[in-house]
Order: sequence, then structure tokens, then C-alpha cells
Amino acid sequence: MPSTASFWPNFLMWTPLLVSLILVAVAIKKIHRASPRLQMNERMGNPVWNIADSWASNLTGAGAVLGTLFSFGIIPATDALFLKRESYGALGVFFVTLVVLAPVLYKMFGLGTSGDGNTNGGRVWTFLFVSTVITWGAFGQTATLFLIFQELIDASILPSLGARVVQLLLIIVGFGMCLYVPRSIYATAMSQVTRGEADVAGSKANAEYKSFKTWSML
Repeated sequence: MPSTASFWPNFLMWTPLLVSLILVAVAIKKIHRASPRLQMNERMGNPVWNIADSWASNLTGAGAVLGTLFSFGIIPATDALFLKRESYGALGVFFVTLVVLAPVLYKMFGLGTSGDGNTNGGRVWTFLFVSTVITWGAFGQTATLFLIFQELIDASILPSLGARVVQLLLIIVGFGMCLYVPRSIYATAMSQVTRGEADVAGSKANAEYKSFKTWSML
């Protein structure tokens, strides 16, 4: 049986990835059922950060800052129950790095410059990939914060009731993301593509794109 020291870091790192894969799979199923059907190779615009809409990214970044401050400034170095104090800070850096790398990866697999002057547009499949990465970071950071507050309870650093309220709010945020992520991915993907008219011969739909629209990161 794995020790606690090895179980919790692996749990916090890989369980959020599994959750994000499931949620993106739900979104993909909805996309495939859409009419007209959206192809995975169709084009999309560039990602932008939006303080109002990019709340998964905002949560990850804020959580990393709070987690680092709490773990190094508050949690006792020798009394941590679930992880070493340094591990909390390292996990925070790991999850925020995922969110930072996501738009970079999207642009790396970009399409170059289009005829209407848009640069580095991506495909639906690259959008789904970076959405998985961002969701991974957001869920991982939320779970890490939950454990940090449990450490503060066990070390009698915070009143139990107040810390439990924060943990309850983090659970609500987690459930909220489970609802938000598939719907947001589906709505963003479907709003991106502007299909052209059927070709003259009428043999197939012509997947021309009149413009690339920017989309808000999760």
C-alpha cells in the first residue's frame, strides 16, 4: 500500500487530469451531436484572457499565490499532515504553469497568417487540448487549497468553523466547474466557426471561414 507521502502528491496531480478529461469528453460528445456537426480540424481564433470569463485561469493563479503564502508562511514545517510544506508550493507552481503554457501551446500549433490578417489561429482539436490543460490546472489548484485549509485546521492555526466554510466553498466551486467547463467549451467552439455556403456542385459543404474570432480562456 502506498505511503501517505507518495499518495497525496500523485492524487493531487493526476486525479484532476482524469476529471478534466472526462469533462472535455462530455463537451466533445455535445459538439459531435451539434447540428451542423463541427469537425475537429476546423479553424478557430486566438485565445484572450478575460477577467470576467476566464475564471478557471483566475482561480488557478490566485490559488497558487494563496497556496504558496499559506504553505511557506503558516503551515509548520514539521507538522504537515498530508504533504511536505514545500510540496504545496511546488504543486501551486505546477498547476499555474499548466495554465500559462496552455495558450502558448495553442499558438505553437497555430495556422500562421490567414487572408484576413489573423495570425496563429488554431483548430478545434487544439482548443480542446488546451481546455483540458487549463481545467487540469484549475481542479488541481482547488484540491490543493482544500488540503491546505485542512492542514490549518489540524494545526489549530485557523478556527475550525471558518476553515470548514472555505472548504465548503471550494467544494461548491469544484461542482460548479463540473457544470461550467463542458458548457463553456461547447459554446465557445460552436460560436467560433462561420461556415461557408455549399459549393456550386452541391457535393459537400464548403468549410470556408469568413473570420476568426477571439475566444476567452476558461
